[in-house]
Amino acid sequence: MESASNRMNKLTNLISSNYISKEDIKWCESEIDKLNMLMRYHLNLIEFEKILTIAEDALKNAKQKDLPAINSMIQSANSVFSRFWGMEIVKSEEIYGKKALVNAERISNAEKTFNKIKSQPIVDEINDSNNLISKGKKDSHCHYSDLIKKLNEKNKIILHKMNFVYDEDENRKIAIEVSNISKNIEDFIKKRYKKYQEWALKQCEETIEDYDKETIVSEEEAIKIISNNEFMKIDSNLLSPEVSRLYHDILAKLLAEMGDEEKTKKQVELAKANKKTVEDF
Repeated sequence: MESASNRMNKLTNLISSNYISKEDIKWCESEIDKLNMLMRYHLNLIEFEKILTIAEDALKNAKQKDLPAINSMIQSANSVFSRFWGMEIVKSEEIYGKKALVNAERISNAEKTFNKIKSQPIVDEINDSNNLISKGKKDSHCHYSDLIKKLNEKNKIILHKMNFVYDEDENRKIAIEVSNISKNIEDFIKKRYKKYQEWALKQCEETIEDYDKETIVSEEEAIKIISNNEFMKIDSNLLSPEVSRLYHDILAKLLAEMGDEEKTKKQVELAKANKKTVEDF
């Protein structure tokens, strides 16, 4: 394909000649249109390069507070790019087409970098959550209710911040992490429930041990046994079927040693007693 400089020389020679044919006039008009297009292309390219280069440089050390201004620059670069992307010269001449593809990739990379920086606070929340999960799994004395509360709060923050991340790949990665955190929360809820059963079982065992120590259990001894440990703090509504059966068997044994009056008093006392819940574990 004839270079722009050769076409310009030819056009200059024709204009300065004494005679121009109709064919030459048509060619000149066509060339002038092409040169106008080429000039518009280069003017837009210069503007595009200036805006995008500033945005790329700003992204290198960008903070969250800088992102709105950088986003505005990227959008401006996109707008300028669209002006020459559809030009005939870009479609018909390979050198300009290749250049346009390179610039399209630059915009794409700038947008990916922007989205990565924008999603960094979410990544930080995810990392914090994963650290909490890791510690919770290792800590045999973990207070699961506190951990579950913290993880639920972090999940809410992450889901809220996801609304402001528009990159599909980033959102997909974040959604996977949120799902993993939610699964771990479910596991911790199960562990908390198990811990409650273990605690209740221990209270039942201690109570029955006190009961078995006595050769004859009087009403006074039965009242003392049921009141001397945390047996009364067990919430029977939270027990598994197995632990519940044991709890009610022990309670029945102790109440059986009491007269009707004391039995009624103790049942009322049991109903009013402050119960431990799963939130205490």
